[in-house]
Amino acid sequence: MKPLSLFEFGKSKEVELSNKNIRDINRINKRFGKKGNNIINITHTKKDTHLLRAYNYVGVIQSSGMRIQILPKLYKKGVSMDGARNQSLKNLNYMLSFTRKLKLPETSQSVFHPYHDDFLEIYISIFLNKLEEILRMIIFRQYIELDDNLSFIRGKILISQHIKENIIKNNPGKIYCEYDELTEDNLINQTIKYTLRLLKVISRSNSNIDKINQLLFTLAEISDRKIKPEDEERIYFNKINESFKPIIVKCFLFINDFSIDLKAGSTNYGAILFDMNELFEEFVANFIIKNKEMLGMKEYNIEPQKKLESLDDGNRVSIKPDLVFSNDNKYIIILDSKYKILDTAKKNNNISNSDIYQMLAYGLRGNCSKIVLLYPRPENYGEDEIKVIKIPLVHSDDCSNDIPKMVEIYARTIDIMQDNLKEDHDKIIQEMCNIFKECGIN
Repeated sequence: MKPLSLFEFGKSKEVELSNKNIRDINRINKRFGKKGNNIINITHTKKDTHLLRAYNYVGVIQSSGMRIQILPKLYKKGVSMDGARNQSLKNLNYMLSFTRKLKLPETSQSVFHPYHDDFLEIYISIFLNKLEEILRMIIFRQYIELDDNLSFIRGKILISQHIKENIIKNNPGKIYCEYDELTEDNLINQTIKYTLRLLKVISRSNSNIDKINQLLFTLAEISDRKIKPEDEERIYFNKINESFKPIIVKCFLFINDFSIDLKAGSTNYGAILFDMNELFEEFVANFIIKNKEMLGMKEYNIEPQKKLESLDDGNRVSIKPDLVFSNDNKYIIILDSKYKILDTAKKNNNISNSDIYQMLAYGLRGNCSKIVLLYPRPENYGEDEIKVIKIPLVHSDDCSNDIPKMVEIYARTIDIMQDNLKEDHDKIIQEMCNIFKECGIN
């Protein structure tokens, strides 16, 4: 069954929902929505028919009998619905490859062929491929502490238990010991196996289920233990097991965000969702950091989410722009991204006052005169249809040198509505280069 596809801030779609579907969506709205805003709005029309409309989150919601995927508007205008879905999924996947929370590898386009219209199956496929790659090299083994009644001494004797089990019960020839054993049956592998069992219930793809069965066969000797969200805190990573960390992070994403009945073999409900505001900010920041040499930024130190001096004496109003560029301990430029679709009808007045005030605060607290305010480019909006806002700061000569004389805010856009963001990588590089060149820093 194909998922029902909605686009962020797109038109409402009419669909039949059961009472359970409505309860599940409301649970997910309550869990993921911020400041009372819903992920999906439900409007009743007639009988069991409802109108669904998605907002600024993208990802997938699963309820019994249905799967809803919310896609970003990352496609060229004029393509068919299938084309829009395919472009959006490829571009979403590329943006997610730059995120910290759910870092995906940059994936071959072939992964989209059998699941070109299903984000969840694409994500599961990528996860399984990465897991298979790791398990092909090594199955993690770890020393764990055990205690048992043995016929020989191993490790150290537990005197109180030995007396209780063997002396009092007249059990000669046995010694109760505590010892360390190197084993594959540890919490990391138990977590992986439990996640595979969950995914076998979640997935609708025969190809993914076949891969899951192969991986479960590899882990046949690992205990079938129920893993709880709090078990994540019991896993410690070091140089020996560090390669398993990305996999375990994704395992707990599934464990935390999906309610599965393994005995019944059914998904109660679940979701993998991303706030497009946060996703755009992370994409821009990490894209710049990863490509700093191509952008002519090799000599600059680039820091994400750098905390500047607080706006107040009580250190209550913190300031953390998306990126800070520095050289010789001086801030050269501050960059902040906003996932807002600018109103093309207001080309001379489409930057909000709140955004300008925020950038001004960055300039003042960072003693930085050049600020870049970056938006996604709306369709039919030229690259040069942007503005530089120059704000002179009038103050006496005896004021602190930590206050710049002028703050220049470069309000700019980048085009992320490409046919394929991954293949159009060089276009984004060129646009970024043009912005930094205009600021006079490359």
